[in-house]
Amino acid sequence: MASLVRLGQSPDADLLYRTLVNFGPRTAADLATDLGMALRRVGRALDELASAGAVAPEATVPSRAPTWTPRPAAEVAYGRRTHAGTARAPLVAALVGLMARHLHPAHQPAPAAGLTPLQPREPAPAAGPAPLQPREPAPTAGPAPLQPREPAPTAGPAPLQPRERALIALLAAGHTEVRAARELGISRRTVSYILRDMMDRLGVANRFQLGLTLGARYAIRPPHHDECA
Repeated sequence: MASLVRLGQSPDADLLYRTLVNFGPRTAADLATDLGMALRRVGRALDELASAGAVAPEATVPSRAPTWTPRPAAEVAYGRRTHAGTARAPLVAALVGLMARHLHPAHQPAPAAGLTPLQPREPAPAAGPAPLQPREPAPTAGPAPLQPREPAPTAGPAPLQPRERALIALLAAGHTEVRAARELGISRRTVSYILRDMMDRLGVANRFQLGLTLGARYAIRPPHHDECA
């Protein structure tokens, strides 16, 4: 049997209802004696049960107090509307009204200004592996085409100054450096300077190589027999 306390009744009303169901109809005085409760307290509990439709008074003899008969437990637990005008328990009515306001869209509280109502979030689709794309083969770097190399210009023979030509001609004719210096009107040291400068320009190490280089490049001509005489 369901507890009437869960349906909004007081513990006293629940105790009286269980006593009437288990031991049969009784008067208020009988309940007060059996349960050891004050008669006024029993009266309040009976009024609470009567308003909920859980018990009903039956007056067998007009001069005697009414006998209280319990309603079936199923009728009390599931609706308790066994006769017209029976009111619901206050707590049950409050709960039913609260549920009705919660379920009815017209009674939904308006969202606060500036706040977007929360929408149910759809589960994000599971990210699968990215499809593999065919990789194009990287172009192989071939050898760089050979470019025709232009021949480096060959350096021609360094042009000789007139005094250098005159000095080489005197030396080739067999004159010594002293005599050649006297013929040219310069000092012997100047003759050495002129020869060293020509060796540096022609890239030779001594005067013998200088004579061969100048002869190969036709910078001088060998002396005639009469000139050597």
